[in-house]
Amino acid sequence: MDLRLVGKRALVTGASKGIGLAIARALAAEGCRVDIASRSLAPLEAAAESIREATPRAEVRVHRADLGVVADQERLAAVCVGADILVNNAGAAAAGSLDETTTTASPRRWT
Repeated sequence: MDLRLVGKRALVTGASKGIGLAIARALAAEGCRVDIASRSLAPLEAAAESIREATPRAEVRVHRADLGVVADQERLAAVCVGADILVNNAGAAAAGSLDETTTTASPRRWT
């Protein structure tokens, strides 16, 4: 399928496994330059390698970031400025309704 994404920059959060990794792989296969982010560096690096194996010409940048931490959010936004595509697949959410949520609210931890 040609989605006309060659040369676009995509940022995928929660990209070390599951749906996030599958989306990052698909975007790389379509010709996107892919930035992938996750809390854990080792699985993220393995994910980047699997993308490169599937799409040898893929440009993949790895970013260890806990998106429940404001400083990590700001750092990731700064290094990925100009991204054409954002897939926000981070796996935690703050408790409560959206209008009651602040940037300092603790995310729920799923077990």
